[in-house]
Amino acid sequence: MKLKFFADHCISNFIIKTLQDAGNEVSRLRDYLCSYPSMNHYKRGHNYGTNNKFRN
Repeated sequence: MKLKFFADHCISNFIIKTLQDAGNEVSRLRDYLCSYPSMNHYKRGHNYGTNNKFRN
């Protein structure tokens, strides 16, 4: 029986690969969420709101 799994960042790649090899479908949470700007954006001086503690 083929099952569908939804894996977040806590699930190791080994477990995901094992489930897929067994014929199951595994979807990753990161593929369904938008990403936030990395900390590099703050270091370059971009201003996201009024919290400037990460700026230069």
